[in-house]
Amino acid sequence: MMTTQFQDSIQDRLRHAVQASLPCQAAPVQLALGALLSAQQEPVHALIACSLDEGDPTLHVGAALDLVHIGLQRLHARVDAPPETAGAAALLGTAGNVLAGDYLTSGAFKLLVHCNDLAVLQHVADAITHCCELECADMGRADAKASARALPMGGAAARAGAMLAGLDEAAQILAQRYGEAMAAALLGSEADAADRASLHAAALQAAQALQDATGKTRPLELARARLGG
Repeated sequence: MMTTQFQDSIQDRLRHAVQASLPCQAAPVQLALGALLSAQQEPVHALIACSLDEGDPTLHVGAALDLVHIGLQRLHARVDAPPETAGAAALLGTAGNVLAGDYLTSGAFKLLVHCNDLAVLQHVADAITHCCELECADMGRADAKASARALPMGGAAARAGAMLAGLDEAAQILAQRYGEAMAAALLGSEADAADRASLHAAALQAAQALQDATGKTRPLELARARLGG
C-alpha cells in the first residue's frame, strides 16, 4: 500500500510540475506529454530518483530526465518503426516529432533549474549527453537495445536522488547501479523472457545492496512493486 501511495504521489506531483513548466497546447507536444502524464504510463526516472529522496529538487530532476527520454523515444518511433506500428509518432512526421522533442528538451531545462546543485546538474548533463550519443548510434539498427540506452539516465536519476539526500560517494555509486538496473528492467521492452528475468533479477539485487548499505527501503519496495520478487 505504501509503495502504491508513493507512486501515486510522485505521479501527481510530476503532472503538476510538468504542466506548470510546459503550457504549450500544440498537438505534437500534447501527444508526447500524454506518454508521461497518462495514468497508463509511469514516470520511470522520477520514481527512481524520488525513491532516494522525495524533495522537490529531486522530483524536478527526475521529471526532466523523463521528458528527455520521451523526446528521444518519439524520434526512435519515427525512424525505426514501420508506419503501421509507429503510432502517433509516425503520423506527425519528422517535423512534428522534432518540434515536440525540442519543446520537451526546453521544458526539461526549465525543470532542472529548480535543482540548485551544480554537481548534480553536471552529472545529469553528462548522462543526457551520453544517452543522446547512444540514441544516435542506434538509429535504424535492428539489433539496438533500449535497455542499454536506458542506463545513463537511469543511473543519473538515482545518483541525483542520492546526492540530494546527502549520501556519501560509496552510497551514490550503489544508487547509480540501482538506477541503471531499474531503468534497464523497466524500459528494456525488446528483451525476451529470459533477458527480462535477468534484468529484473539484477535490479532487485542492486536495490537490495543499496538497502543493506544505506538502510533506505524505498528502492527495494519500488523494485518489488514494479518487477515482482
